[in-house]
Amino acid sequence: SYCAGFRKSTDGGETWVGRQVGPYWPWDAVVALAMTPTGFSPATIYAVGNKDVYKSTDLGETWEPTGTPSISGGSPWALAVDPNNPNVIYVGTHYYKGRFYKSMDGGNTWSIKANGLPPDCPSSIVIDPRNSDVYVGLSEGGVYKSTDGAESWNFSSQGMINTFIEGLAVDPTSSDTAFAVIKGDGHYLAKTTNGGNSWDYLVGSPTDLGTVTIDPQNPSTIWVGDGMDYTGVCSVYDSTDGGQS
Repeated sequence: SYCAGFRKSTDGGETWVGRQVGPYWPWDAVVALAMTPTGFSPATIYAVGNKDVYKSTDLGETWEPTGTPSISGGSPWALAVDPNNPNVIYVGTHYYKGRFYKSMDGGNTWSIKANGLPPDCPSSIVIDPRNSDVYVGLSEGGVYKSTDGAESWNFSSQGMINTFIEGLAVDPTSSDTAFAVIKGDGHYLAKTTNGGNSWDYLVGSPTDLGTVTIDPQNPSTIWVGDGMDYTGVCSVYDSTDGGQS
Protein backbone atom coordinates (compact mmCIF):
# COMPACT_ATOMS: atom_id res chain seq x y z
CA SER A 1 0.00 0.00 0.00
CA TYR A 2 1.51 3.33 -1.06
CA CYS A 3 0.40 5.01 2.10
CA ALA A 4 1.50 4.57 5.67
CA GLY A 5 -0.12 1.42 7.01
CA PHE A 6 -2.30 -1.36 5.64
CA ARG A 7 -5.93 -2.58 5.63
CA LYS A 8 -7.35 -5.36 7.79
CA SER A 9 -10.60 -7.31 7.48
CA THR A 10 -12.18 -9.60 10.08
CA ASP A 11 -15.26 -10.52 8.04
CA GLY A 12 -13.86 -12.19 4.96
CA GLY A 13 -13.15 -8.96 3.13
CA GLU A 14 -16.61 -7.41 3.39
CA THR A 15 -15.27 -4.41 5.34
CA TRP A 16 -11.79 -3.05 5.96
CA VAL A 17 -10.14 -0.84 8.55
CA GLY A 18 -6.81 0.93 8.36
CA ARG A 19 -3.91 0.09 10.62
CA GLN A 20 -0.66 2.01 10.89
CA VAL A 21 2.74 0.31 10.96
CA GLY A 22 5.49 2.37 12.55
CA PRO A 23 5.72 6.16 12.56
CA TYR A 24 3.81 8.00 9.90
CA TRP A 25 5.92 9.50 7.15
CA PRO A 26 4.35 10.39 3.81
CA TRP A 27 5.25 7.87 1.09
CA ASP A 28 6.83 5.43 3.53
CA ALA A 29 4.87 2.45 2.27
CA VAL A 30 4.10 -0.92 3.74
CA VAL A 31 5.27 -2.97 0.79
CA ALA A 32 5.03 -6.54 2.11
CA LEU A 33 3.32 -8.54 4.87
CA ALA A 34 3.97 -12.09 6.06
CA MET A 35 2.48 -14.18 8.86
CA THR A 36 3.76 -17.12 10.85
CA PRO A 37 2.13 -20.47 9.98
CA THR A 38 -1.19 -21.56 11.43
CA GLY A 39 -0.76 -23.54 14.62
CA PHE A 40 2.23 -21.63 15.97
CA SER A 41 1.71 -19.35 18.97
CA PRO A 42 1.77 -16.45 19.24
CA ALA A 43 0.53 -15.67 15.75
CA THR A 44 2.99 -13.09 14.47
CA ILE A 45 2.74 -10.75 11.50
CA TYR A 46 5.80 -9.13 9.94
CA ALA A 47 5.76 -6.04 7.75
CA VAL A 48 8.43 -4.21 5.81
CA GLY A 49 8.18 -0.48 5.38
CA ASN A 50 9.41 2.76 6.90
CA LYS A 51 12.94 1.44 6.28
CA ASP A 52 12.58 -1.29 8.90
CA VAL A 53 11.07 -4.70 9.60
CA TYR A 54 8.10 -4.50 11.98
CA LYS A 55 6.50 -7.20 14.10
CA SER A 56 2.99 -7.59 15.57
CA THR A 57 1.76 -10.28 17.96
CA ASP A 58 -1.82 -8.98 18.25
CA LEU A 59 -2.99 -9.45 14.65
CA GLY A 60 -1.81 -6.08 13.45
CA GLU A 61 -3.28 -3.83 16.12
CA THR A 62 0.12 -2.68 17.41
CA TRP A 63 3.61 -2.93 15.96
CA GLU A 64 7.19 -2.78 17.12
CA PRO A 65 10.29 -2.38 14.95
CA THR A 66 12.60 -5.35 15.14
CA GLY A 67 15.46 -2.86 15.07
CA THR A 68 17.55 -4.18 12.23
CA PRO A 69 21.01 -2.63 12.51
CA SER A 70 22.51 -5.57 10.63
CA ILE A 71 20.32 -4.87 7.57
CA SER A 72 21.91 -2.30 5.27
CA GLY A 73 22.14 -1.61 1.58
CA GLY A 74 18.68 -0.15 1.09
CA SER A 75 15.13 -0.36 2.39
CA PRO A 76 13.53 -3.75 3.18
CA TRP A 77 11.18 -4.58 0.32
CA ALA A 78 10.47 -8.30 -0.08
CA LEU A 79 9.52 -10.54 2.86
CA ALA A 80 8.68 -14.18 3.65
CA VAL A 81 8.33 -16.40 6.72
CA ASP A 82 9.21 -20.09 6.49
CA PRO A 83 5.87 -21.97 6.76
CA ASN A 84 7.67 -24.78 8.58
CA ASN A 85 9.62 -22.65 11.06
CA PRO A 86 8.16 -19.36 12.36
CA ASN A 87 11.58 -18.15 13.51
CA VAL A 88 13.03 -18.17 10.00
CA ILE A 89 12.41 -14.94 8.07
CA TYR A 90 13.79 -13.77 4.74
CA VAL A 91 14.05 -10.12 3.67
CA GLY A 92 15.28 -8.52 0.48
CA THR A 93 16.32 -4.89 0.25
CA HIS A 94 16.02 -2.43 -2.62
CA TYR A 95 18.39 0.26 -3.84
CA TYR A 96 22.13 0.11 -4.35
CA LYS A 97 21.98 -3.35 -5.94
CA GLY A 98 20.01 -4.80 -3.02
CA ARG A 99 20.77 -7.61 -0.61
CA PHE A 100 19.16 -10.81 0.67
CA TYR A 101 18.97 -11.49 4.40
CA LYS A 102 17.92 -14.35 6.65
CA SER A 103 16.96 -14.34 10.32
CA MET A 104 16.75 -17.54 12.35
CA ASP A 105 15.52 -15.94 15.57
CA GLY A 106 12.34 -14.11 14.64
CA GLY A 107 14.02 -10.98 13.33
CA ASN A 108 16.40 -10.27 16.21
CA THR A 109 19.53 -10.82 14.12
CA TRP A 110 20.18 -11.06 10.39
CA SER A 111 22.84 -12.41 8.07
CA ILE A 112 23.47 -11.93 4.35
CA LYS A 113 22.75 -14.99 2.19
CA ALA A 114 23.99 -14.20 -1.30
CA ASN A 115 26.15 -17.15 -2.38
CA GLY A 116 25.22 -17.49 -6.05
CA LEU A 117 22.94 -14.45 -6.19
CA PRO A 118 23.86 -11.57 -8.52
CA PRO A 119 24.03 -8.01 -7.12
CA ASP A 120 20.38 -7.20 -7.75
CA CYS A 121 17.28 -6.09 -5.85
CA PRO A 122 14.96 -8.84 -4.56
CA SER A 123 11.39 -7.94 -5.49
CA SER A 124 9.57 -11.08 -4.35
CA ILE A 125 10.30 -14.03 -2.03
CA VAL A 126 8.23 -17.19 -1.72
CA ILE A 127 8.85 -20.41 0.22
CA ASP A 128 7.65 -23.87 -0.75
CA PRO A 129 5.56 -25.10 2.22
CA ARG A 130 6.35 -28.73 1.40
CA ASN A 131 10.13 -28.54 1.76
CA SER A 132 11.10 -24.92 2.65
CA ASP A 133 12.85 -24.35 -0.69
CA VAL A 134 13.21 -20.61 -1.29
CA TYR A 135 12.49 -18.76 -4.53
CA VAL A 136 13.56 -15.15 -4.95
CA GLY A 137 12.55 -12.92 -7.85
CA LEU A 138 14.95 -10.13 -8.77
CA SER A 139 14.26 -6.78 -10.40
CA GLU A 140 16.67 -7.53 -13.25
CA GLY A 141 18.11 -11.01 -12.78
CA GLY A 142 15.12 -13.35 -12.99
CA VAL A 143 14.33 -16.15 -10.53
CA TYR A 144 16.81 -17.94 -8.29
CA LYS A 145 16.10 -20.98 -6.13
CA SER A 146 17.72 -22.33 -2.97
CA THR A 147 17.22 -25.85 -1.64
CA ASP A 148 19.45 -25.41 1.42
CA GLY A 149 17.90 -22.56 3.37
CA ALA A 150 19.49 -19.77 1.27
CA GLU A 151 23.04 -21.01 1.81
CA SER A 152 23.46 -21.28 -1.96
CA TRP A 153 21.44 -20.25 -5.01
CA ASN A 154 20.84 -21.57 -8.52
CA PHE A 155 19.56 -19.68 -11.56
CA SER A 156 16.01 -20.83 -12.32
CA SER A 157 14.78 -18.60 -15.15
CA GLN A 158 15.11 -20.72 -18.28
CA GLY A 159 12.42 -19.80 -20.79
CA MET A 160 11.89 -16.26 -19.50
CA ILE A 161 12.36 -13.59 -22.15
CA ASN A 162 12.36 -10.79 -19.60
CA THR A 163 13.83 -11.12 -16.12
CA PHE A 164 12.18 -8.36 -14.06
CA ILE A 165 10.12 -10.39 -11.58
CA GLU A 166 7.18 -8.65 -9.90
CA GLY A 167 5.63 -11.55 -7.99
CA LEU A 168 5.97 -15.27 -7.23
CA ALA A 169 3.70 -18.02 -5.90
CA VAL A 170 4.29 -21.74 -5.23
CA ASP A 171 1.58 -24.39 -5.38
CA PRO A 172 1.14 -25.62 -1.77
CA THR A 173 0.33 -29.15 -2.98
CA SER A 174 3.05 -29.57 -5.63
CA SER A 175 6.67 -28.48 -5.34
CA ASP A 176 6.95 -28.66 -9.13
CA THR A 177 4.44 -25.88 -9.82
CA ALA A 178 5.02 -22.15 -9.39
CA PHE A 179 3.94 -18.91 -11.03
CA ALA A 180 5.82 -15.69 -11.77
CA VAL A 181 4.65 -12.23 -12.78
CA ILE A 182 7.23 -10.88 -15.21
CA LYS A 183 7.61 -7.25 -16.22
CA GLY A 184 8.49 -6.54 -19.82
CA ASP A 185 6.37 -5.05 -22.56
CA GLY A 186 3.50 -5.30 -20.11
CA HIS A 187 3.43 -7.61 -17.09
CA TYR A 188 2.87 -11.25 -17.92
CA LEU A 189 2.29 -14.52 -16.10
CA ALA A 190 4.61 -17.51 -16.45
CA LYS A 191 4.35 -21.01 -15.01
CA THR A 192 6.79 -23.79 -14.19
CA THR A 193 5.78 -27.41 -13.73
CA ASN A 194 9.27 -28.75 -13.00
CA GLY A 195 10.37 -26.86 -9.92
CA GLY A 196 11.73 -23.82 -11.72
CA ASN A 197 13.94 -25.63 -14.24
CA SER A 198 11.99 -24.01 -17.09
CA TRP A 199 9.11 -21.58 -17.47
CA ASP A 200 6.35 -21.08 -20.03
CA TYR A 201 4.34 -17.92 -20.61
CA LEU A 202 0.60 -18.39 -20.13
CA VAL A 203 -1.01 -17.25 -23.36
CA GLY A 204 -4.10 -15.15 -22.74
CA SER A 205 -3.24 -14.19 -19.17
CA PRO A 206 -4.01 -10.59 -18.16
CA THR A 207 -1.27 -8.02 -18.66
CA ASP A 208 0.01 -5.19 -16.46
CA LEU A 209 0.04 -7.52 -13.46
CA GLY A 210 1.80 -6.89 -10.18
CA THR A 211 1.04 -9.87 -7.96
CA VAL A 212 -0.02 -13.52 -8.02
CA THR A 213 -1.30 -15.89 -5.34
CA ILE A 214 -2.70 -19.41 -5.19
CA ASP A 215 -5.82 -20.48 -3.30
CA PRO A 216 -4.46 -22.80 -0.57
CA GLN A 217 -7.77 -24.67 -0.38
CA ASN A 218 -8.03 -25.13 -4.14
CA PRO A 219 -4.62 -24.77 -5.83
CA SER A 220 -6.08 -24.85 -9.33
CA THR A 221 -7.47 -21.38 -8.56
CA ILE A 222 -4.98 -18.60 -9.25
CA TRP A 223 -5.51 -14.94 -8.37
CA VAL A 224 -3.61 -12.11 -10.06
CA GLY A 225 -3.80 -8.36 -9.51
CA ASP A 226 -2.95 -5.32 -11.57
CA GLY A 227 0.39 -3.65 -11.12
CA MET A 228 0.48 -0.30 -9.35
CA ASP A 229 -0.54 2.77 -11.32
CA TYR A 230 -1.87 6.19 -10.42
CA THR A 231 -5.32 6.01 -12.01
CA GLY A 232 -6.93 4.76 -8.82
CA VAL A 233 -8.44 1.79 -10.67
CA CYS A 234 -7.15 -1.73 -9.97
CA SER A 235 -8.44 -5.13 -11.04
CA VAL A 236 -8.24 -8.69 -9.72
CA TYR A 237 -8.52 -11.70 -12.03
CA ASP A 238 -8.93 -15.38 -11.27
CA SER A 239 -8.30 -18.62 -13.10
CA THR A 240 -9.87 -21.90 -12.00
CA ASP A 241 -7.82 -24.16 -14.25
CA GLY A 242 -4.28 -23.51 -13.10
CA GLY A 243 -3.76 -20.45 -15.25
CA GLN A 244 -4.82 -21.92 -18.58
CA SER A 245 -7.70 -19.45 -18.94
